[in-house]
Amino acid sequence: MSSILQYSIRVPGTSANLGPGFDLFGLAFRIYNQFQFQFLPGKEFKTSVKGMETLPFGPDEDLVLSSYRSYFKRFLSGKEIIPYSLLMDLKLPMKGGLGSSASAAVAGVCSARFVHKKFYPEISIPKENEFLFHLGQIEGHPDNTIPAYLGGFVFSYFNGNRLEFVQKKISKESTLFFDRAEFRNFYSSI
Repeated sequence: MSSILQYSIRVPGTSANLGPGFDLFGLAFRIYNQFQFQFLPGKEFKTSVKGMETLPFGPDEDLVLSSYRSYFKRFLSGKEIIPYSLLMDLKLPMKGGLGSSASAAVAGVCSARFVHKKFYPEISIPKENEFLFHLGQIEGHPDNTIPAYLGGFVFSYFNGNRLEFVQKKISKESTLFFDRAEFRNFYSSI
C-alpha cells in the first residue's frame, strides 16, 4: 500500500494598490493562510476549512481549485488532473483587502507544480519567469500574487509575455497598522 502524497504551503497576506503604484506595488505581511493538500488519484476533490462546517464560498468561487486547474491547462495540457483533499486554515479576511484571493491562487499553482514534479516528471517544469507570469495573470495583474509568492515589497508588471519585477525585503522591525472600515448602505429603505 502506497503512502498518501502530501503538500503544505503557508502563503502571506498582501496589500496592493499602494499609493501611486496602482496594480504595480505589492507588500507581503506576516499573517498567513495555511493550505494542507493530500493528493488522491482516482478520488474526488474535497475542500474544508478549519473551524467551519461549511465553506465560506461557493463551488464557482473556489480560487484554489481554479488556479490549480489553470496550471494544468497551461503547463500539463491533456494530462489527468490529480484530485486532492484540502484543509485550509484561513487567517486572512475573505474579501478584506489583505490578499486572500492571491493566497488561494498561490496555493493552487504551487500545489499543481508540486503534482507536476511528482506525477509528470517527464514533462519540463516551467521556468521561474514563465511560472510567475502565469501566476500574475490569474488576477489580471501581478501586484498581489507575486508578493504573496516572493514575499517582501515587490514592484511588478507585465512586459509582453514576461513578468518584470523588483523585490525588496522589509525589515522585521517594521510595523504596519491596517484598519478596514465597514460601510453600510444607509439609504436602503428609500
